[in-house]
This record gives sequence, C-alpha cells and structure tokens, in this order.
Amino acid sequence: MERGDKITSLFWFCLGLFITLKSTRIGLGSVSDPGPGFIFFLSGILLCLLSAVVFIAAYRRNAEDEEKSISWKGIRWGKLTVFIISLLIYTYFYEKIGFIICSLSLMLYLFKGIEPQKWSTAIMSTILTSIATYAIFVLWLKCQLPRGILPF
Repeated sequence: MERGDKITSLFWFCLGLFITLKSTRIGLGSVSDPGPGFIFFLSGILLCLLSAVVFIAAYRRNAEDEEKSISWKGIRWGKLTVFIISLLIYTYFYEKIGFIICSLSLMLYLFKGIEPQKWSTAIMSTILTSIATYAIFVLWLKCQLPRGILPF
C-alpha cells in the first residue's frame, strides 16, 4: 500500500497543480470579488496540500505500519452502495422537488437509515444540517437553490 499511496498521491498532486495553473488563465479575481477561476484555484491548492500529506505519510510509514494500514476488508459494501444510490436519487429529484425537501429527506434517511440514530437525534441533526447548508449557500454566499414545489 505504501508504494500505491506514493503513486496515487503524486497523480493527485499533479492534477491539483494542473487545476491551479489552468484556473489562473480564466481569472482569479479577489476574495471580495472572486473571478470564475477562484474556486478552482483554491480546490487545486487544497488537492495539492492533501496529496502532499498522503505522500509524506506514505514515505514515513515503515513495514510494521504497512500491516496496520487500511484494507478493503472492513468496508460495508451494502451500505456504501445504498449511500451512492441515495445520492443519485437526490441529484435526480433536486431540481424537480427542490433543495429543502430533497435535503431534509436525504439527511433524515442518512441519519436514520444508513447509520441508525435515535429519532430525536436524527430529526434534530437533519434540521440543523439543512438550516446550516441553507444559511451558508443562500444567506452568506447568495446562491440560488432550487425551490422545487415549495412556493418560498
């Protein structure tokens, strides 16, 4: 896994560097007035930083740590498949039904269906997550989210 981590982290570092360089061509703007390449620039830098962390960790890891590294054995494939399908369903209905209903439904399903929580915890987490997401995207970033079937 050590060699694989080094190779994949180099790939992701090169991709991040490519994204960062290409984003400067389409215009970065400033923090107060971001241009079309601003988010790509930040994403590229973040990708480079994260891949560098993985590369350094793989470089420092010795043979004993190799046995303790993450393997494919503990993955719950059924839950992973259901999770991916639920995200695909969410993206399909997102425009039609709207952000609020889709997000509330998805979060409640994830909190209750994928990793079962108590109903009170699942409902409270669902509401808080949806409100936080709405506040970030609509109130702070001034993005328009699909209304869907709701009038507001």
